[in-house]
Amino acid sequence: MVYSGKWAGNTSDGIFENYTEIIIEAKDGEQKVHTVWMNDRRISSPTKKTIKIENDTFSTTMPNWLMSNDIALTGTFHGDSLLKLNVQNAGMVGLLEYDMELHLVEKTGSEAEEEYKYSPPEDIDGFVNGADSSSVGIPGTKAETLVSAIRTEYSGSHESPEIPRIEGILVIKDGVAILEEYFNGFYKEAKHNTASAMKSVTSILFGILYDQGLANLDDLITDIFDYPNNWKSKKATIRDALAMSAGVECGMNEAQLLLRTDNVPRLLLSLNQVNEPGIKYSYDNSLPCLIACYIELKSGMHFAAFAMRYLFDPLGINVGWTYTRETSVGGGPMVMASGGLHITLRDYSKLAKMMLDDGVFDGKRILSSEYIALSTSHQSPPGDYPYGFFWHLNPKENGRMKGLCGYWALGQGGQFFGIFPKHKTVVAVNSSCWHSGDYEPKILKLLQAYLF
Repeated sequence: MVYSGKWAGNTSDGIFENYTEIIIEAKDGEQKVHTVWMNDRRISSPTKKTIKIENDTFSTTMPNWLMSNDIALTGTFHGDSLLKLNVQNAGMVGLLEYDMELHLVEKTGSEAEEEYKYSPPEDIDGFVNGADSSSVGIPGTKAETLVSAIRTEYSGSHESPEIPRIEGILVIKDGVAILEEYFNGFYKEAKHNTASAMKSVTSILFGILYDQGLANLDDLITDIFDYPNNWKSKKATIRDALAMSAGVECGMNEAQLLLRTDNVPRLLLSLNQVNEPGIKYSYDNSLPCLIACYIELKSGMHFAAFAMRYLFDPLGINVGWTYTRETSVGGGPMVMASGGLHITLRDYSKLAKMMLDDGVFDGKRILSSEYIALSTSHQSPPGDYPYGFFWHLNPKENGRMKGLCGYWALGQGGQFFGIFPKHKTVVAVNSSCWHSGDYEPKILKLLQAYLF
Protein backbone atom coordinates (compact mmCIF):
# COMPACT_ATOMS: atom_id res chain seq x y z
CA MET A 1 0.00 0.00 0.00
CA VAL A 2 1.34 3.42 -0.96
CA TYR A 3 0.08 6.18 1.34
CA SER A 4 2.20 9.09 0.16
CA GLY A 5 0.69 11.90 -1.89
CA LYS A 6 -1.88 14.69 -1.76
CA TRP A 7 -5.33 13.65 -0.59
CA ALA A 8 -8.26 16.01 -1.13
CA GLY A 9 -12.01 16.00 -0.63
CA ASN A 10 -15.06 17.52 1.02
CA THR A 11 -18.08 16.58 3.11
CA SER A 12 -21.27 15.49 1.37
CA ASP A 13 -23.18 18.61 2.52
CA GLY A 14 -21.08 20.83 0.27
CA ILE A 15 -19.81 23.19 3.00
CA PHE A 16 -16.82 24.64 1.18
CA GLU A 17 -14.81 25.34 4.38
CA ASN A 18 -14.72 21.60 5.07
CA TYR A 19 -12.72 21.01 1.89
CA THR A 20 -9.50 19.43 3.08
CA GLU A 21 -6.09 18.78 1.61
CA ILE A 22 -3.74 16.43 3.43
CA ILE A 23 -0.17 15.78 2.36
CA ILE A 24 1.41 12.50 3.44
CA GLU A 25 5.07 11.74 2.88
CA ALA A 26 7.05 8.63 3.80
CA LYS A 27 9.64 9.40 6.47
CA ASP A 28 13.21 8.28 5.94
CA GLY A 29 12.14 5.52 3.61
CA GLU A 30 10.13 3.72 6.30
CA GLN A 31 6.90 2.05 5.23
CA LYS A 32 4.73 2.78 8.28
CA VAL A 33 6.10 6.08 9.60
CA HIS A 34 5.02 9.15 7.66
CA THR A 35 4.83 12.92 7.95
CA VAL A 36 1.39 14.47 7.53
CA TRP A 37 0.10 18.03 7.37
CA MET A 38 -3.07 19.87 6.34
CA ASN A 39 -3.18 22.74 3.92
CA ASP A 40 -5.59 25.28 5.45
CA ARG A 41 -5.77 28.79 4.03
CA ARG A 42 -6.87 30.13 7.42
CA ILE A 43 -3.53 29.06 8.96
CA SER A 44 -0.43 30.89 7.74
CA SER A 45 1.85 27.84 7.88
CA PRO A 46 0.91 24.15 8.23
CA THR A 47 1.89 22.06 11.25
CA LYS A 48 3.68 18.86 10.33
CA LYS A 49 3.09 15.76 12.45
CA THR A 50 4.68 12.33 12.46
CA ILE A 51 2.18 9.48 12.21
CA LYS A 52 2.43 5.72 12.35
CA ILE A 53 0.05 3.90 10.02
CA GLU A 54 -1.15 0.57 11.42
CA ASN A 55 -3.71 -1.61 9.64
CA ASP A 56 -4.19 1.20 7.12
CA THR A 57 -5.28 3.59 9.93
CA PHE A 58 -3.72 6.61 11.61
CA SER A 59 -4.71 9.22 14.20
CA THR A 60 -3.26 12.65 14.84
CA THR A 61 -4.16 16.21 15.76
CA MET A 62 -3.90 19.53 13.94
CA PRO A 63 -4.36 23.10 15.21
CA ASN A 64 -7.80 24.69 14.95
CA TRP A 65 -7.55 27.93 12.98
CA LEU A 66 -9.46 29.90 15.66
CA MET A 67 -9.96 27.87 18.83
CA SER A 68 -7.06 26.99 21.13
CA ASN A 69 -8.00 23.30 21.11
CA ASP A 70 -6.67 20.92 18.44
CA ILE A 71 -8.67 19.18 15.73
CA ALA A 72 -8.63 15.38 16.01
CA LEU A 73 -8.17 13.37 12.81
CA THR A 74 -8.61 9.64 12.27
CA GLY A 75 -7.97 8.33 8.78
CA THR A 76 -8.48 4.91 7.24
CA PHE A 77 -7.21 4.00 3.77
CA HIS A 78 -9.41 1.92 1.47
CA GLY A 79 -7.34 0.75 -1.44
CA ASP A 80 -4.91 3.03 -3.23
CA SER A 81 -7.17 6.02 -3.89
CA LEU A 82 -9.64 6.48 -1.01
CA LEU A 83 -8.99 7.90 2.46
CA LYS A 84 -11.97 8.08 4.83
CA LEU A 85 -11.38 10.79 7.39
CA ASN A 86 -13.19 11.48 10.66
CA VAL A 87 -12.72 15.04 11.95
CA GLN A 88 -13.59 16.12 15.50
CA ASN A 89 -13.35 19.38 17.50
CA ALA A 90 -13.43 21.39 14.28
CA GLY A 91 -15.16 24.60 13.25
CA MET A 92 -14.99 28.08 14.71
CA VAL A 93 -16.48 26.94 18.03
CA GLY A 94 -14.58 23.63 18.19
CA LEU A 95 -17.77 21.54 18.38
CA LEU A 96 -18.01 20.26 14.83
CA GLU A 97 -17.59 16.60 13.92
CA TYR A 98 -17.90 15.20 10.40
CA ASP A 99 -16.80 12.41 8.09
CA MET A 100 -15.42 12.92 4.62
CA GLU A 101 -13.89 11.01 1.75
CA LEU A 102 -10.57 12.12 0.34
CA HIS A 103 -9.08 10.93 -2.92
CA LEU A 104 -5.52 10.81 -4.09
CA VAL A 105 -4.81 13.78 -6.31
CA GLU A 106 -2.31 13.18 -9.05
CA LYS A 107 0.40 15.78 -9.20
CA THR A 108 0.53 17.41 -12.59
CA GLY A 109 2.69 20.10 -14.08
CA SER A 110 1.34 23.61 -14.06
CA GLU A 111 -0.78 24.29 -17.08
CA ALA A 112 -1.50 27.73 -18.45
CA GLU A 113 -5.14 28.69 -18.11
CA GLU A 114 -7.04 29.48 -21.22
CA GLU A 115 -7.69 33.14 -21.82
CA TYR A 116 -11.02 34.12 -20.28
CA LYS A 117 -13.78 35.11 -22.68
CA TYR A 118 -16.91 36.69 -21.27
CA SER A 119 -20.28 35.07 -21.85
CA PRO A 120 -23.62 35.86 -20.16
CA PRO A 121 -24.44 33.75 -17.09
CA GLU A 122 -27.26 31.23 -17.08
CA ASP A 123 -30.69 32.02 -15.68
CA ILE A 124 -31.06 31.43 -11.94
CA ASP A 125 -34.36 29.59 -11.61
CA GLY A 126 -36.91 31.35 -9.44
CA PHE A 127 -34.71 34.37 -9.01
CA VAL A 128 -33.25 36.31 -11.95
CA ASN A 129 -32.46 35.74 -15.59
CA GLY A 130 -28.98 35.94 -17.03
CA ALA A 131 -28.19 38.64 -19.58
CA ASP A 132 -25.27 40.05 -21.51
CA SER A 133 -23.61 42.86 -19.54
CA SER A 134 -23.82 45.12 -22.59
CA SER A 135 -27.62 45.07 -22.27
CA VAL A 136 -27.25 47.11 -19.04
CA GLY A 137 -24.52 49.37 -20.31
CA ILE A 138 -21.39 47.48 -19.23
CA PRO A 139 -19.18 46.25 -22.08
CA GLY A 140 -18.24 42.59 -21.91
CA THR A 141 -14.60 43.64 -22.08
CA LYS A 142 -14.95 45.18 -18.60
CA ALA A 143 -16.20 41.89 -17.20
CA GLU A 144 -13.33 40.10 -18.95
CA THR A 145 -10.80 42.47 -17.42
CA LEU A 146 -12.33 42.00 -13.97
CA VAL A 147 -12.29 38.20 -14.15
CA SER A 148 -8.79 38.14 -15.65
CA ALA A 149 -7.57 40.26 -12.73
CA ILE A 150 -9.14 37.81 -10.26
CA ARG A 151 -7.55 34.83 -11.99
CA THR A 152 -4.08 36.36 -12.08
CA GLU A 153 -3.88 38.40 -8.87
CA TYR A 154 -6.24 36.61 -6.48
CA SER A 155 -5.82 32.88 -7.01
CA GLY A 156 -3.65 31.59 -4.16
CA SER A 157 -3.61 27.83 -3.73
CA HIS A 158 -4.30 25.87 -0.55
CA GLU A 159 -0.55 25.59 -0.14
CA SER A 160 -0.04 29.36 -0.33
CA PRO A 161 -2.46 31.07 2.10
CA GLU A 162 -0.38 34.25 2.00
CA ILE A 163 -1.60 34.86 -1.57
CA PRO A 164 -5.18 36.25 -1.55
CA ARG A 165 -7.86 34.23 -3.28
CA ILE A 166 -11.30 35.14 -4.60
CA GLU A 167 -13.48 32.06 -5.04
CA GLY A 168 -16.69 33.36 -6.58
CA ILE A 169 -18.43 36.50 -7.80
CA LEU A 170 -22.02 37.20 -8.84
CA VAL A 171 -23.17 40.59 -10.14
CA ILE A 172 -26.83 41.57 -10.66
CA LYS A 173 -27.63 44.87 -12.35
CA ASP A 174 -31.02 46.27 -13.38
CA GLY A 175 -32.67 43.03 -12.30
CA VAL A 176 -30.55 40.61 -14.36
CA ALA A 177 -27.44 38.57 -13.60
CA ILE A 178 -24.58 39.81 -15.77
CA LEU A 179 -21.66 37.93 -14.23
CA GLU A 180 -21.37 34.66 -12.30
CA GLU A 181 -17.99 32.97 -12.08
CA TYR A 182 -16.36 30.50 -9.71
CA PHE A 183 -12.67 29.87 -9.11
CA ASN A 184 -10.24 27.57 -7.31
CA GLY A 185 -12.59 24.63 -6.86
CA PHE A 186 -15.58 26.65 -5.60
CA TYR A 187 -18.88 25.96 -7.38
CA LYS A 188 -22.43 27.30 -7.45
CA GLU A 189 -24.00 24.61 -5.23
CA ALA A 190 -21.37 24.92 -2.50
CA LYS A 191 -22.21 26.67 0.76
CA HIS A 192 -19.60 29.14 1.98
CA ASN A 193 -19.13 30.52 5.47
CA THR A 194 -20.34 34.12 5.63
CA ALA A 195 -18.07 34.97 8.58
CA SER A 196 -19.02 38.40 9.94
CA ALA A 197 -21.19 39.14 6.90
CA MET A 198 -23.75 37.24 8.97
CA LYS A 199 -23.95 40.26 11.27
CA SER A 200 -25.89 42.05 8.52
CA VAL A 201 -28.23 39.04 8.24
CA THR A 202 -28.78 39.30 12.00
CA SER A 203 -29.71 42.94 11.40
CA ILE A 204 -32.30 41.86 8.81
CA LEU A 205 -33.76 39.38 11.30
CA PHE A 206 -33.92 42.04 13.99
CA GLY A 207 -35.70 44.25 11.45
CA ILE A 208 -38.34 41.58 10.90
CA LEU A 209 -38.89 41.44 14.67
CA TYR A 210 -39.06 45.26 14.69
CA ASP A 211 -41.65 45.22 11.90
CA GLN A 212 -43.72 42.76 13.95
CA GLY A 213 -43.88 45.34 16.74
CA LEU A 214 -41.92 43.11 19.12
CA ALA A 215 -38.66 45.10 19.31
CA ASN A 216 -37.89 48.43 20.96
CA LEU A 217 -34.64 50.15 20.00
CA ASP A 218 -34.65 52.02 23.32
CA ASP A 219 -34.82 48.91 25.49
CA LEU A 220 -31.98 49.00 28.03
CA ILE A 221 -29.70 45.99 27.75
CA THR A 222 -29.34 45.78 31.54
CA ASP A 223 -33.15 45.68 31.92
CA ILE A 224 -33.69 43.00 29.28
CA PHE A 225 -30.89 40.73 30.53
CA ASP A 226 -31.00 40.58 34.31
CA TYR A 227 -27.49 39.41 35.23
CA PRO A 228 -24.90 40.87 37.60
CA ASN A 229 -22.86 43.36 35.61
CA ASN A 230 -19.73 45.46 35.75
CA TRP A 231 -21.04 48.25 33.56
CA LYS A 232 -20.49 51.68 35.03
CA SER A 233 -23.27 53.01 32.79
CA LYS A 234 -26.63 51.28 32.57
CA LYS A 235 -27.78 53.41 29.64
CA ALA A 236 -26.69 51.12 26.77
CA THR A 237 -29.66 50.31 24.54
CA ILE A 238 -30.49 47.80 21.84
CA ARG A 239 -29.89 50.66 19.39
CA ASP A 240 -26.34 51.06 20.76
CA ALA A 241 -25.74 47.31 20.37
CA LEU A 242 -26.85 47.35 16.70
CA ALA A 243 -24.57 50.35 16.04
CA MET A 244 -21.52 48.76 17.74
CA SER A 245 -21.43 51.56 20.28
CA ALA A 246 -22.54 49.91 23.53
CA GLY A 247 -19.29 50.89 25.26
CA VAL A 248 -17.83 47.39 25.59
CA GLU A 249 -15.21 45.63 23.50
CA CYS A 250 -15.33 41.95 22.69
CA GLY A 251 -13.19 41.70 19.58
CA MET A 252 -10.76 39.08 18.27
CA ASN A 253 -8.69 39.26 21.49
CA GLU A 254 -11.75 38.11 23.42
CA ALA A 255 -12.79 35.54 20.79
CA GLN A 256 -11.93 32.57 22.99
CA LEU A 257 -14.23 33.87 25.74
CA LEU A 258 -17.09 34.34 23.29
CA LEU A 259 -16.63 30.97 21.61
CA ARG A 260 -16.46 29.10 24.91
CA THR A 261 -19.27 30.77 26.84
CA ASP A 262 -22.66 29.17 27.39
CA ASN A 263 -24.31 32.55 28.08
CA VAL A 264 -23.43 35.55 25.90
CA PRO A 265 -25.50 38.17 27.77
CA ARG A 266 -23.94 37.16 31.10
CA LEU A 267 -20.46 37.25 29.53
CA LEU A 268 -21.03 40.65 27.95
CA LEU A 269 -22.35 42.19 31.17
CA SER A 270 -19.33 40.82 33.05
CA LEU A 271 -16.93 42.81 30.84
CA ASN A 272 -15.85 46.28 31.79
CA GLN A 273 -17.21 49.16 29.77
CA VAL A 274 -14.41 51.14 28.18
CA ASN A 275 -16.61 53.96 26.91
CA GLU A 276 -19.94 55.57 27.66
CA PRO A 277 -22.63 54.09 25.39
CA GLY A 278 -23.23 55.90 22.13
CA ILE A 279 -19.98 57.91 21.99
CA LYS A 280 -17.57 55.55 20.18
CA TYR A 281 -17.86 52.88 17.50
CA SER A 282 -16.10 49.72 18.62
CA TYR A 283 -16.38 46.54 16.57
CA ASP A 284 -17.68 43.79 18.84
CA ASN A 285 -18.38 40.15 17.99
CA SER A 286 -20.59 39.58 21.03
CA LEU A 287 -23.24 42.19 20.18
CA PRO A 288 -24.87 40.28 17.27
CA CYS A 289 -25.08 37.26 19.60
CA LEU A 290 -26.77 39.49 22.17
CA ILE A 291 -29.26 40.66 19.52
CA ALA A 292 -29.95 37.01 18.61
CA CYS A 293 -30.77 36.33 22.27
CA TYR A 294 -33.06 39.39 22.22
CA ILE A 295 -34.84 38.03 19.13
CA GLU A 296 -35.40 34.71 20.90
CA LEU A 297 -36.59 36.40 24.09
CA LYS A 298 -39.09 38.65 22.27
CA SER A 299 -40.33 36.14 19.67
CA GLY A 300 -40.32 33.03 21.85
CA MET A 301 -38.72 31.17 18.95
CA HIS A 302 -35.36 29.52 18.37
CA PHE A 303 -33.24 31.99 16.40
CA ALA A 304 -32.74 29.49 13.57
CA ALA A 305 -36.47 28.72 13.40
CA PHE A 306 -37.30 32.44 13.33
CA ALA A 307 -34.78 32.94 10.52
CA MET A 308 -36.15 30.05 8.48
CA ARG A 309 -39.81 31.04 8.84
CA TYR A 310 -39.51 34.74 8.14
CA LEU A 311 -36.45 35.07 5.92
CA PHE A 312 -34.80 32.00 4.45
CA ASP A 313 -37.87 29.96 3.50
CA PRO A 314 -39.54 32.91 1.72
CA LEU A 315 -36.30 33.52 -0.21
CA GLY A 316 -35.76 29.82 -0.97
CA ILE A 317 -32.45 29.67 0.90
CA ASN A 318 -31.10 26.40 2.29
CA VAL A 319 -28.66 27.13 5.11
CA GLY A 320 -26.00 25.53 7.25
CA TRP A 321 -25.35 26.72 10.81
CA THR A 322 -22.50 26.86 13.26
CA TYR A 323 -23.83 26.34 16.78
CA THR A 324 -22.46 27.52 20.13
CA ARG A 325 -22.41 26.16 23.67
CA GLU A 326 -25.36 28.34 24.63
CA THR A 327 -28.82 26.79 25.02
CA SER A 328 -31.51 28.29 22.81
CA VAL A 329 -35.20 28.90 23.51
CA GLY A 330 -36.94 25.53 23.66
CA GLY A 331 -33.64 23.69 24.07
CA GLY A 332 -30.97 22.85 21.57
CA PRO A 333 -27.84 24.88 20.81
CA MET A 334 -27.83 28.56 19.91
CA VAL A 335 -26.61 29.76 16.50
CA MET A 336 -23.36 31.75 16.36
CA ALA A 337 -25.11 34.92 15.19
CA SER A 338 -21.93 36.87 14.55
CA GLY A 339 -20.52 34.48 11.96
CA GLY A 340 -22.07 31.00 11.87
CA LEU A 341 -24.06 30.99 8.63
CA HIS A 342 -23.25 28.91 5.53
CA ILE A 343 -25.06 29.70 2.27
CA THR A 344 -24.31 29.72 -1.46
CA LEU A 345 -23.16 32.72 -3.45
CA ARG A 346 -26.56 32.84 -5.15
CA ASP A 347 -28.20 33.02 -1.73
CA TYR A 348 -25.97 35.94 -0.76
CA SER A 349 -27.31 37.63 -3.89
CA LYS A 350 -30.93 36.97 -2.91
CA LEU A 351 -30.40 38.75 0.40
CA ALA A 352 -28.67 41.66 -1.31
CA LYS A 353 -31.34 42.01 -4.01
CA MET A 354 -34.13 41.89 -1.42
CA MET A 355 -32.45 44.87 0.26
CA LEU A 356 -32.00 46.66 -3.07
CA ASP A 357 -35.68 46.09 -3.89
CA ASP A 358 -36.80 47.87 -0.73
CA GLY A 359 -37.45 44.70 1.27
CA VAL A 360 -39.54 42.88 -1.36
CA PHE A 361 -38.69 39.46 -2.81
CA ASP A 362 -40.75 37.75 -5.50
CA GLY A 363 -43.63 40.13 -4.86
CA LYS A 364 -43.69 39.50 -1.10
CA ARG A 365 -42.59 42.04 1.49
CA ILE A 366 -39.93 40.63 3.78
CA LEU A 367 -38.66 43.81 5.46
CA SER A 368 -40.16 47.28 5.75
CA SER A 369 -38.87 50.34 3.92
CA GLU A 370 -38.71 52.09 7.27
CA TYR A 371 -36.31 49.58 8.79
CA ILE A 372 -34.13 49.41 5.67
CA ALA A 373 -33.72 53.19 5.70
CA LEU A 374 -33.02 53.15 9.44
CA SER A 375 -30.54 50.28 9.42
CA THR A 376 -28.54 51.52 6.42
CA SER A 377 -28.21 55.12 7.61
CA HIS A 378 -25.35 56.38 9.79
CA GLN A 379 -26.06 55.05 13.30
CA SER A 380 -22.56 55.05 14.74
CA PRO A 381 -21.50 58.21 16.64
CA PRO A 382 -21.10 61.34 14.44
CA GLY A 383 -17.69 61.58 12.83
CA ASP A 384 -16.89 57.95 13.61
CA TYR A 385 -16.59 55.00 11.20
CA PRO A 386 -19.75 55.02 9.03
CA TYR A 387 -21.84 52.13 10.29
CA GLY A 388 -25.56 51.38 10.34
CA PHE A 389 -27.22 48.54 12.21
CA PHE A 390 -24.58 45.87 11.48
CA TRP A 391 -24.05 47.31 7.96
CA HIS A 392 -20.85 48.94 6.66
CA LEU A 393 -21.65 52.20 4.89
CA ASN A 394 -20.09 54.26 2.14
CA PRO A 395 -22.73 56.98 1.89
CA LYS A 396 -20.95 59.45 -0.38
CA GLU A 397 -19.58 59.15 -3.90
CA ASN A 398 -16.38 60.74 -2.62
CA GLY A 399 -16.21 58.49 0.44
CA ARG A 400 -13.39 56.14 1.36
CA MET A 401 -14.22 53.96 -1.67
CA LYS A 402 -14.83 56.58 -4.36
CA GLY A 403 -17.56 55.68 -6.83
CA LEU A 404 -19.00 52.92 -4.64
CA CYS A 405 -21.82 54.71 -2.89
CA GLY A 406 -23.85 52.10 -1.02
CA TYR A 407 -23.61 49.68 1.90
CA TRP A 408 -22.38 46.15 2.39
CA ALA A 409 -22.02 43.10 4.60
CA LEU A 410 -18.41 42.24 5.25
CA GLY A 411 -16.82 39.14 6.74
CA GLN A 412 -13.31 38.01 7.57
CA GLY A 413 -11.46 36.46 4.67
CA GLY A 414 -13.28 38.68 2.16
CA GLN A 415 -16.90 37.50 2.42
CA PHE A 416 -19.02 40.26 0.95
CA PHE A 417 -22.38 41.22 -0.39
CA GLY A 418 -22.89 44.82 -1.39
CA ILE A 419 -25.89 46.91 -2.34
CA PHE A 420 -25.33 49.92 -4.63
CA PRO A 421 -28.71 51.63 -5.13
CA LYS A 422 -27.48 54.39 -7.45
CA HIS A 423 -26.17 51.75 -9.86
CA LYS A 424 -29.15 49.39 -9.30
CA THR A 425 -26.53 46.75 -8.64
CA VAL A 426 -25.73 44.07 -6.07
CA VAL A 427 -22.46 42.18 -5.89
CA ALA A 428 -21.80 38.99 -3.92
CA VAL A 429 -18.32 37.58 -3.37
CA ASN A 430 -16.76 34.68 -1.50
CA SER A 431 -13.04 34.76 -0.83
CA SER A 432 -10.24 33.16 1.12
CA CYS A 433 -8.05 36.18 1.92
CA TRP A 434 -7.34 35.30 5.54
CA HIS A 435 -3.80 36.65 5.52
CA SER A 436 -4.05 39.57 3.09
CA GLY A 437 -3.70 42.25 5.77
CA ASP A 438 -6.37 44.50 4.25
CA TYR A 439 -9.57 45.38 6.11
CA GLU A 440 -11.56 46.26 3.02
CA PRO A 441 -12.15 43.22 0.81
CA LYS A 442 -10.05 42.91 -2.29
CA ILE A 443 -13.13 42.88 -4.47
CA LEU A 444 -13.99 46.52 -3.69
CA LYS A 445 -10.80 47.69 -5.34
CA LEU A 446 -11.51 45.52 -8.37
CA LEU A 447 -15.07 46.80 -8.67
CA GLN A 448 -13.78 50.33 -8.37
CA ALA A 449 -11.22 49.75 -11.10
CA TYR A 450 -13.12 47.62 -13.59
CA LEU A 451 -16.89 47.66 -13.10
CA PHE A 452 -18.30 50.90 -11.73
